[in-house]
Amino acid sequence: MIRGCGVARPKLWDVDDELWALIEPLLPKVERRVRHPGRKWHPDRLVFQGILFVLHTGIAWEHLPQELGSAPAGEAAEKKGAAQVARRVGVEAMRPIDIVVCGSVAVNRSGARIGKGAGYSDLEVALLVEAGLVTESTVIVAPVHALQVVEDEIPETEHDFSVDYIVTPDEVLRCTDRRRPPGLVWNDLTAEKIAAIPVLAAQQRAW
Repeated sequence: MIRGCGVARPKLWDVDDELWALIEPLLPKVERRVRHPGRKWHPDRLVFQGILFVLHTGIAWEHLPQELGSAPAGEAAEKKGAAQVARRVGVEAMRPIDIVVCGSVAVNRSGARIGKGAGYSDLEVALLVEAGLVTESTVIVAPVHALQVVEDEIPETEHDFSVDYIVTPDEVLRCTDRRRPPGLVWNDLTAEKIAAIPVLAAQQRAW
């Protein structure tokens, strides 16, 4: 802040409306492809501010602050990076889902799976089923190593879901015994888990 007047000092890379009105007509107009459009583009004004920021500070592009663009692809692809970069939306803002790719410790040929034990995949699918976003048309896929495909029976409960396809480096296995949860099974949820997951707590309050 500038002392005495309470007005924030503009940053050297800020592009105000007056400057942008001069620059925008000079930029070429490029239409995104209808087929295979690729990643959604950042707004031209934001990209221009990012360029000015790099020119003024001398930093490398991969250190560009998130407010001037997304994180580096490698960082955004990681679990921690995705949580920081991705735009968070509630189920009410989502569209019906065509395919779910779920991590699994082991699967059998009937489609039963073992997750990591926390039950988050089951909760996500149950929430989406309840919201009408995971439907009979949704395909659930488990990409695993061939060694993770077991012949043993895997115990299942009401909240578990099965996968439709198992994909290994060598083959694609179709599972015909499809099972989906009816929605959230509240009797299987502890008060601690509900309190720890905001969307569950909100759902419970809405009841």
